[in-house]
Amino acid sequence: MNETKPTSIRGSSRERILEAARALFHRQGFEATSFSDIAREAGIPRGNFYYHFKTKDEILRAVIARWRTRLEEALGQIERATPQPLERIHRMLAYPLEESETNVRYGCPLGSLVYELRKAEHPPQVWQEAVGLFDVLADWLAARLRELGWSAGPARLLALRALARLQGAILLASAYGDQGLLAAEVADLYDWIRHQRPQENAP
Repeated sequence: MNETKPTSIRGSSRERILEAARALFHRQGFEATSFSDIAREAGIPRGNFYYHFKTKDEILRAVIARWRTRLEEALGQIERATPQPLERIHRMLAYPLEESETNVRYGCPLGSLVYELRKAEHPPQVWQEAVGLFDVLADWLAARLRELGWSAGPARLLALRALARLQGAILLASAYGDQGLLAAEVADLYDWIRHQRPQENAP
């Protein structure tokens, strides 16, 4: 029986595998996704699959690396779009709204993956690489806060608090299936950051 199916995913076989894996890890979780699932989603015969990847952990690490590159590119685009730190922060916080329906249905892909890897006690290196994606966001956000006059330590703490609130907003919006809740919380989060004062948080 042919285990492939028509797919809209484009690119090289390796790129199709990674895009299919990323989507499936988000929709159904890493542990629940099999090689066969990824092969079907990518439209690639499973026999050709092993030319690129021998284990599912290899796919996971490649997905994380690709994700990091795309995340850094997206943040770079925000920086090129506007010189204003607050506007940059606003655009970053609104990023989950670009795929609001998917995020509300399945949760935050990054948060869900990190939680699953932590719970399943995956090798520390793999889990740390996934957590490193949060570091990309936190470091970028902290840098924008420093542009607004914050010192390094308080900027990093506020960045982490903002990401924590954003993750909580996505989680509750997913729990209630409410895209409007996510949009409202993103707006409120930005307003909260905008009204913080560096001098009140300086060491």
